[in-house]
Amino acid sequence: MTGTLAAIVQGVEDSALANLIRQSCWLYPLLEIVYILGIVLLVGAAFLIDLRLLGFS
Repeated sequence: MTGTLAAIVQGVEDSALANLIRQSCWLYPLLEIVYILGIVLLVGAAFLIDLRLLGFS
């Protein structure tokens, strides 16, 4: 099991996409911004639904 997981992780690390992210100056920060915006949208939508269920709509 551990050997298989290590092989998968090594394959991801050696992929062309991982290499592109490592070499690009702006791609990693852009991916982080998209990731954080996704979290904000998910939590914000859940918060609005909770407020509506509590009667604050």
